[in-house]
Amino acid sequence: MSVDAFQLLCLAHGLPEPDTEVVFAPPRKYRADYCWLAQKVIVEQNGQIWKKGGHSSGRGLLRDYAKSNLAQTLGFKYFVFTPQQMRSGEAIETLKDVLG
Repeated sequence: MSVDAFQLLCLAHGLPEPDTEVVFAPPRKYRADYCWLAQKVIVEQNGQIWKKGGHSSGRGLLRDYAKSNLAQTLGFKYFVFTPQQMRSGEAIETLKDVLG
């Protein structure tokens, strides 16, 4: 399994490496982009927020809301960042507070 840039950034800042594409609520097929299952933390990267369709469509937003609500109902801390926030270190700073 390959490690992506965000996983490497986490490791470089002393955070545990997150798993990717984790199905967190079987039998639902929702997948977390990044997940620390033991700590019950999920990070989603929502790109293309300024483009029409996908996550920014009405259907996409409703699906994302349902996914977020279910994760929180199951006790996960659920964070959403843009690709820029993930590259800039903003996500890392939040995760330092959350993951210690």
